[in-house]
Amino acid sequence: MKTVLIVDPDFGFAFWLGHTFDEAGCEALPARSVLDAVQLLEELNVAVDLLLLNTALPDAASFVSDLRLRQRPFKVIAIHDRPETSELFVEADATRFKTEAVDEVARQDWIQTVKAMLG
Repeated sequence: MKTVLIVDPDFGFAFWLGHTFDEAGCEALPARSVLDAVQLLEELNVAVDLLLLNTALPDAASFVSDLRLRQRPFKVIAIHDRPETSELFVEADATRFKTEAVDEVARQDWIQTVKAMLG
């Protein structure tokens, strides 16, 4: 089973994504901040296959760099809240904007994105 870590301050969005990925056969771990994500990974002692990370969070880039040094290779999807907040995030393999609607169309779109990233 693939492990997806979702780091976003909007816990409702992260929980929705996590539930979506659980249904798709992935183990999803939501965290509200980089600090929460670090603590979660240490407590569970798991490696991630895919990291979905809101790039507006403090220390987002350093978190990815540090994680890449400590564990096996993984993919990163940079999440942006709005187009005007998007910026180049060098550590990302892909970029997505947050889903405004949490409906079946959005759910299927996110599942396809994650499946494509995980191969």
